[in-house]
Amino acid sequence: MTGNEVDWDVLRHGGTLTQYITGDGANYAVNYTWQIAGMQQLIDAVRATGATNVILGAGVSFAQV
Repeated sequence: MTGNEVDWDVLRHGGTLTQYITGDGANYAVNYTWQIAGMQQLIDAVRATGATNVILGAGVSFAQV
């Protein structure tokens, strides 16, 4: 899978993402790992309450995945 395909898969199903955060490119590089709830899991939780309204979900860019 490409990086973009992995991002979409994690956004939908949940999981972890690891990214490097750096200062100005030379100062530091730190490995952070985030646990992400999948959008499908969130939608299922909303629907389980009986809600039938429209649900807005972010895509990869707006969700910062």
